[in-house]
Amino acid sequence: MSTQRVYECGSSPIELLPPELKLEILLLSDFPTVFKLGEAISSFLSLYNGYHSLIQHTICSRDHSKEAIQLLGRFRQAETRNGMSSLSLAIFANLHTWIDENQDFGCFVHAEEMDEARRRFAGSEEGTLVVGNLEEALFLMEIEAYIDMLYSEARRFGYRLPRNKIITLPPKSRQTETETGLEAPGKEEDDPAELRRTIRKALLQFMIITTYFHDKAFAEMQVGCPLREHAKLKSQEALCRDAWLSVTSSKEDGLPYKTVPVPTVLYDYSYAKNLSVSEISIILSVATPVIHWLYDPPSNLLRLWPDIDEDIVDLQVVRLLHLCRCFPDRLWSAGNSERYRSLRSSYIEASSTGVWRPGCIDKVLEFEKKVHDEVSTTNDAVLYQQCFSPKPVVMSIWPRGRFAGVASRPDLDCEYQIVDIITLTPGRAQWIE
Repeated sequence: MSTQRVYECGSSPIELLPPELKLEILLLSDFPTVFKLGEAISSFLSLYNGYHSLIQHTICSRDHSKEAIQLLGRFRQAETRNGMSSLSLAIFANLHTWIDENQDFGCFVHAEEMDEARRRFAGSEEGTLVVGNLEEALFLMEIEAYIDMLYSEARRFGYRLPRNKIITLPPKSRQTETETGLEAPGKEEDDPAELRRTIRKALLQFMIITTYFHDKAFAEMQVGCPLREHAKLKSQEALCRDAWLSVTSSKEDGLPYKTVPVPTVLYDYSYAKNLSVSEISIILSVATPVIHWLYDPPSNLLRLWPDIDEDIVDLQVVRLLHLCRCFPDRLWSAGNSERYRSLRSSYIEASSTGVWRPGCIDKVLEFEKKVHDEVSTTNDAVLYQQCFSPKPVVMSIWPRGRFAGVASRPDLDCEYQIVDIITLTPGRAQWIE
């Protein structure tokens, strides 16, 4: 059949390829291309449906980390505990904002726009690492691009030492010169691939941690408001969400935080508590400069009814978790013993040294080994678990399937459930540094 005849029949040359070559095209493509090919050409859609697991696994393994797919999952509608509620999304969006040296506002997502966009996500069974449709694929690419940006910002402090107290430096919004004097040497594109993967993983884990934040006032409403009072809960959730949107708008307008009171956050450690000692150390090293230099969030002291222990400033909310694991009471009470001083020194080196410095990862692994050697008894493990306690909170849940890949439906509504999150029990909150 001539080429002219093929086009007259409504086909294209790519349709003439054998199935094995079409499958190879899908395996070599990125997710957006795969879904676009499936939408445009029925034979590619049939191949995708037949080799779904192979195609998903191949692209994820090559182009994306497990953490990137997990972060994508947190943006799906809260059909289960897996996704953020609209209120948690507003808190997340508020944190990941900044004012740059030109006084321009930047953000990862706008809460209202993201709330609308994610209603077109496909959704998935809880715990599965898949990309469900084109909308999810495009947002995953946005996640990867944002991590590239955070990587560049963290690299400005890639050679810092513990004595370089990041928290004492003015944030980027109050700088006219973006050179920090602590930059990792060389060109970013020349960074070793394994180091880049390690740092990107830490930045993704940091972002996942911040998806587990709740508005304290709303989360604790079950004390005085039965779940059957749907209208009252919905109204209160909307008020709390508007408060977060107002704080974000004030930052965008260049107003100081004290102009609009910042609501109090309730931190859920369900994800963070299962990370390893080395993972938390690298998160602290890489993300702390990003928090202070780029985001410049308000201190807990400026919040309504603050919890003076947990705070996002200096990533203290994660640091406290780390201290609970690495310094059990029996070691902490030893004070200035040689073993305590040795572990303390290793902790500071591991969590406050720029990861781009040669030997830094080795110091992190050395610290993890010391923690394992010192904190390895059954009693220590029990004590660590006792640092956490379940806390029942109110959360809005979208019943499964209501927004699976469809546009917004104003006639459909969420439900309110009481779910258990994991919080730190009141206790030791001391600084090591």
